[in-house]
Amino acid sequence: MFFLGQIDVMPNVVHVVKNEEMLSALERHAHCDWGELQIEERDKNAKALVENDYLLSMFHTARPITFWIITNRYRSVTTILLSDPCKLHE
Repeated sequence: MFFLGQIDVMPNVVHVVKNEEMLSALERHAHCDWGELQIEERDKNAKALVENDYLLSMFHTARPITFWIITNRYRSVTTILLSDPCKLHE
């Protein structure tokens, strides 16, 4: 488990991702469950945990909409954002 810091949710995310889905994904991210990431990205996260680099996770909502969670290298900010900003208009 690692510190998430301040949680920033991009404005378009709140329109398409349910709070429960965000909270569940944040908990998984904090416990090093990287969601749907490919093995190469999972390996980068394993290295980033040791070297204090950024951490990335990818999740899908029930709709399905893909969203990302990124924690900066200082563990001071974690951001939730959509993979496709156009989802705001769905």
